[in-house]
Amino acid sequence: MNHDAIATLVYRYCRALDRLDADLLRSVFHPGAEIDMGAIYRGGVDGFIDVAMGFMGSMESTRHCVSNLLVEGDKVEAYVDAWHLLPGPTELIVRARYLQTVTEHNGAMAIARHAEVIDFGTQRPVNTGWFAGEIGLPRGCRGRDDPSYAAA
Repeated sequence: MNHDAIATLVYRYCRALDRLDADLLRSVFHPGAEIDMGAIYRGGVDGFIDVAMGFMGSMESTRHCVSNLLVEGDKVEAYVDAWHLLPGPTELIVRARYLQTVTEHNGAMAIARHAEVIDFGTQRPVNTGWFAGEIGLPRGCRGRDDPSYAAA
């Protein structure tokens, strides 16, 4: 298996969640993929996309960062730091791992099975006053209006 192609697949999964891009999220999965998110969701791709877009969309912002990507054959374990800004404003930080099985589909890598394991989480109030003002940089946003879509 091509490690770089698998890493890109995992990064695209994270980007889809952070940008609320349902089409991109669908593109990382094999059509018959199985998703196991514990009590949050168990089932196929279409239902997962609905749940993921609703869940992530309830937050003001999210950022999923991948480290420690271990690929052994078709098995992938990716360590993820996931940051979420909830209304309040409250910060939710989750340390998790994606456990995936990948396969080739239509000439590209695709996730055939996806599960998530949570190792740690914390929640705390945050002060977003600095960010509310003029900071002199373009602001990221959810959806295809994010500057990354013009740059990509």
